[in-house]
Amino acid sequence: MKKLIKKIFYKGLLATLILSSPFTHAGVGDIDLSFGVDGFVVDSELGVDLSAEGLRALSNGKILQWGRDDSTGDAVAILKRYNQDGSVDESFGSGGLMRVDDFVDLSGKQTSIYDVGVLSDGSYILAVCESGVYDGVYLIHIGATGEAVSSFDTDGIAFYDYFVGDPEYFSNLAIDEDDNVIMAFSWITSAPAFRLVVAKINGDSGIKHDGTSGTDDFGGVGQGYALEDFPAESADISGLSATDMKLDEETGAIFILGDITVLGEAESFLAKRNSDGSSDSTFGGVGYIIYDAVSGANDFSSALDLYDGKLIATGMRDDGFAITNIGYVFRVEGDGNFDTSFGTNGRMTFDFGVGSFQPTDAIVDDNGNTYVLTECPAPDSVCVVRITPDGIVDEDLFGSEGTGVVNFMTVVGVDESPAQIDITSRGRLIVNGSRASADEEMVLAQYLLE
Repeated sequence: MKKLIKKIFYKGLLATLILSSPFTHAGVGDIDLSFGVDGFVVDSELGVDLSAEGLRALSNGKILQWGRDDSTGDAVAILKRYNQDGSVDESFGSGGLMRVDDFVDLSGKQTSIYDVGVLSDGSYILAVCESGVYDGVYLIHIGATGEAVSSFDTDGIAFYDYFVGDPEYFSNLAIDEDDNVIMAFSWITSAPAFRLVVAKINGDSGIKHDGTSGTDDFGGVGQGYALEDFPAESADISGLSATDMKLDEETGAIFILGDITVLGEAESFLAKRNSDGSSDSTFGGVGYIIYDAVSGANDFSSALDLYDGKLIATGMRDDGFAITNIGYVFRVEGDGNFDTSFGTNGRMTFDFGVGSFQPTDAIVDDNGNTYVLTECPAPDSVCVVRITPDGIVDEDLFGSEGTGVVNFMTVVGVDESPAQIDITSRGRLIVNGSRASADEEMVLAQYLLE
């Protein structure tokens, strides 16, 4: 689960963005008034303390939104489904809602849905973890209408703790073409030693791909997982985390984005695994690359996407001295080398002059534009910045004139936090976030891209 960190972000004068509303112009970045009420769906019906955490736009037009309901004192992970017009899909769960505690007894525990994968039959795999406790992950397999799929580990629920007694920091999951679940997480041993882990589970049965029960031996270690221990840097590593993972649908290759702290400096890394879990030595010569963009600065990644055989990563840079945090996007070829046609030698950064910027998610559209989700100017609001295929902020076509930004602000003076972003089957941009007004609310907003 990605932390939602509140930052302030400006483009020139603060008033420029506050007074420039997406309602005042037409075209790309305009609010989609056909969605919900005036382009927004606000969920406050469950209680007084909701927080949005994730989003998935489905190929059939429906939308999954997940988060937590803290209204009872125990934070319970919840999943909602909406129709493409923003109305609640009453055919899912109980009135469009599924609660994790309806499937597994986690009484007294704080739970979060870290990710949701969609199988070919339209059913879902939910990755659920106990918040603040890093000792494994629950996978819950539910049907398209929200019922448990009993063929998955007999009751639809399985718990995976690969390294009992050691912390395991789950990142996210992906579904391959054979409906297997690929999971990425980091493992810290008691030494301590830091390792990146990629594991494979059969999505229908819940069986590990460890060479038994007719499964292949993913990773070649007889346990259903592959390890990356960064041998060249291992003696100097003091921190490691996976932040995002994507599968190449054509080759089955697995790409993992994360952060590694070497000699006290945090840097972003990309690692590549083949579909069988083996390391791909064509990627950086050793299967991974650490991108030390600026010596002395700390880079913290947030999101990864694939487009036309290239990898696009985003995050923030903190030089340790300035008040601002600079947003970054970099694009690399399939072998890990920078794509020099993007930005400056494959990289671009932006902070819009004043304030701080920290992305929480990003996605690339069919034309190669990158949409970066972040928080923006006081009063705390949520914004989307569009980066063109050649690596510059799209100030000409997207959002308020001269900014390249659309503002998710729904109520002036109300604190808002971003969660995730996606592009719907109809080519709309949908944003998921939280809003703290009189009640804590989950909010969806949808924007036009053409």
